[in-house]
Amino acid sequence: MLDLIDDAGLTDMVEPAGGLLGIVRNGQVHRFQNYRELLAGGLLGERSQIAFREMRDDAHNYHDQLD
Repeated sequence: MLDLIDDAGLTDMVEPAGGLLGIVRNGQVHRFQNYRELLAGGLLGERSQIAFREMRDDAHNYHDQLD
């Protein structure tokens, strides 16, 4: 994952955080214990929630290859 982040040029935007999810909005980092908190937190709009669920499903489908 770190190589992908580096290839995308996002290294400066990522902090080690264990299992936490973090989203920056309006200059503030919002942290979530899991994706369910993120989806329930009201931070993402409807389109973003749909995109997140699709990404989550894709990651689940490729779990064995990503592990």
